[in-house]
Amino acid sequence: MTPVPRRTPGQQLHAGFCSAVVAALACAVGAQASDRVAEVSVLLDPALDVGRNRPLVDVTVCNATGDECQIVQRVLLDTGATGLMLKPAVWSNWRTPLHRLHSPGGPWGFCARFEQIVVWSWLAWAHVGIAGLRTLEPIPIGLIVNAGVAPPDCDPTDVDAALPGDINGILGVAAPRSYCAGFPGGRCPIGWSQSAYYTLHSSSGYWQAAQPPPSVDLANPIAHFAYGYNDGIVLRMPALRRIAPGARALRGELHLGVAASLAALFPAAPLPEYPTLFDSHIAGTIRVGARSCEGYLGVDSGAAFNQLPHALTCAGRDCVTQPCRGFECGAATLTLGEIGSWQQLGGVLVPSVIARSLPLKLKIADADELGVDWGAHDGATHFVDGLVPTLGMPFLYGRTLAVGISGSAAPSGRMYPFGYLLIADNPLPPASGAGRDD
Repeated sequence: MTPVPRRTPGQQLHAGFCSAVVAALACAVGAQASDRVAEVSVLLDPALDVGRNRPLVDVTVCNATGDECQIVQRVLLDTGATGLMLKPAVWSNWRTPLHRLHSPGGPWGFCARFEQIVVWSWLAWAHVGIAGLRTLEPIPIGLIVNAGVAPPDCDPTDVDAALPGDINGILGVAAPRSYCAGFPGGRCPIGWSQSAYYTLHSSSGYWQAAQPPPSVDLANPIAHFAYGYNDGIVLRMPALRRIAPGARALRGELHLGVAASLAALFPAAPLPEYPTLFDSHIAGTIRVGARSCEGYLGVDSGAAFNQLPHALTCAGRDCVTQPCRGFECGAATLTLGEIGSWQQLGGVLVPSVIARSLPLKLKIADADELGVDWGAHDGATHFVDGLVPTLGMPFLYGRTLAVGISGSAAPSGRMYPFGYLLIADNPLPPASGAGRDD
């Protein structure tokens, strides 16, 4: 899910024409690269309350000593967030409660401020496991709490409204090694409506915004796996057009370890590397003909839709004089001539010398034109309004996305302080039997 942007001076979004995306769903992909691969499921079963375009994975969570574990199913895989947060229905049923993190004055709390929702959590120690791997040490995770205990300047969205009922948490696998590591100097902002961490003064019951020590900062579990698996993830999703009639699930793959997966999952030609500025956001320019949109662009599997600023949500021939939400006004094919990218060095944005143009021709259509009545298809072909231009989960169908952890070496050998992205169309057809409908 896209967090509220931390803008630097001069990086306000400029009106122009910023857009993206896709149309058509499929079965799953079968290339194997890393020997640690988790299944990613976009569930289509109407009996489950999981929403549209939600990539879900199973996560193993153990207590700090590692002797009591449970598998948490249907956790949202989110390339636009950092760290694991679990809903109350999961963590409140632990036989032995997880050990919470305390400051000298009282417990720590965490306010995750996404663009459309706010989530309040206690912090606790836990081992986190994916695809048979487990973090080498216990790390801070979030235990989501419903409204009522949060500080006044953190007004959380009701947890059941924020996440569909059958989704049990958020697994943030963005580029930062921890939440504050995505900010300049590794320090989280402190200030009204911006603070992330708070300590509760037990004697007075007063919450105070605070800068957490690294040991308290919500951690990216990927960065704490064993060497060879801790440099990032590769998310590989099938193309929409191959979805089997009546399928109840769309299957993709989460490969742990970018370097281990490059040869099998990406083309041999040199890849454009897109340095991230925070989470999985790049700063750059999307060009559409002579028009452009400049600012932050998120690549975010946690966003169910592709979103653009309101002034840019219409591109159809009937939308010129009559603005609309989504893409109900007609069909169009747009060419994104390039996505330029900058990297932040010493607090200054400078052009990246590695990132090259990424030509994308993306079909955008309304659901009627596609002739499909599948609900997820409808969601995949519409834009919604948003503060930050975002390529959500629909953009990732039929594509392979690598998210390189900050400080890990990219394919070029470069080290990007806030991490990097690789994006490619899937070159391989689905494996036989991969698109099952169970």
